[in-house]
Amino acid sequence: MIEVSVIMLAYNHEHYIAQAIEGVLGQQVDFEMELIVADDCSSDRTSSVVQDYKNNHLNGNLINYIGHQVNIGVQPNFLTALKFSKGKYIALCEGDDFWVDPFKLQNQLQILKTNPEYVICCTNASFVNEGGVLLKKEMLPAEGKTIGILDFLQNVNPIISCTAVFKTDALKDYGFIKDYVFGDWALWAHLLADTHEGKAVYLEGVTASYRKHQAGIFNGLDRVRKLQNKKYNFLVFKAKHPDYSAKIEEVVKKINSGIILEYLHNRQKLKGIGFYLFHKNNMGTKQLFNHLKG
Repeated sequence: MIEVSVIMLAYNHEHYIAQAIEGVLGQQVDFEMELIVADDCSSDRTSSVVQDYKNNHLNGNLINYIGHQVNIGVQPNFLTALKFSKGKYIALCEGDDFWVDPFKLQNQLQILKTNPEYVICCTNASFVNEGGVLLKKEMLPAEGKTIGILDFLQNVNPIISCTAVFKTDALKDYGFIKDYVFGDWALWAHLLADTHEGKAVYLEGVTASYRKHQAGIFNGLDRVRKLQNKKYNFLVFKAKHPDYSAKIEEVVKKINSGIILEYLHNRQKLKGIGFYLFHKNNMGTKQLFNHLKG
């Protein structure tokens, strides 16, 4: 019986995915596991690299490869991988990130199995560039604590996806992911909100490295777009979970302020959103700020 399914989403990761696969296949565990590589119709050699590991690595039999013939997008690709998962627990590691601790899964499963109130187990991660050069030793400052839904609904996501393991049966349906811009944030939010006060436990130490490069899904966006997408996610969650409206409205106001400040630092962008308000209504900068802040 498979205990852990590791989902690895891939798209044009030929330069990175070998390191990602090595980190998963090198895990020292006393249970059965599988690695599901869901390739969203890469145009490079990603599939060849994966097939080489599948055919030649000592643990290559653990790899299940899903190769889409057309590009279906991040969320549908994730949902496809979830559908094929057989494990009681699911771990995530995208094809451009990688694990650095060979006992990562063993330690996290021990925590989840002995603490039924935890639905997610995560850790810290380092931050590297596209060449693997260390940019930051630890991405998050806080360690050794639990995270509830109200802790999670802050302006900063405290769960780094490439470090997380969660209980597969904590949610009966994962279709909600398609309604969000970025599915990992939605996944954590729903796991914490829909599991009767379920919590995430944050373990000490760095178990993975998150890679920053321009081809990355999130890294390629400018800051304004990132903030807009974050705001969208919060508003979708608010519609699905009105009990948390007050907290979400508080966070959305902060996001709106961040968007406005970004525009104010770039006059061209400011003209793009404020031309009508400035020139048709004679609205000044302070008025524009208060108007958009809502």
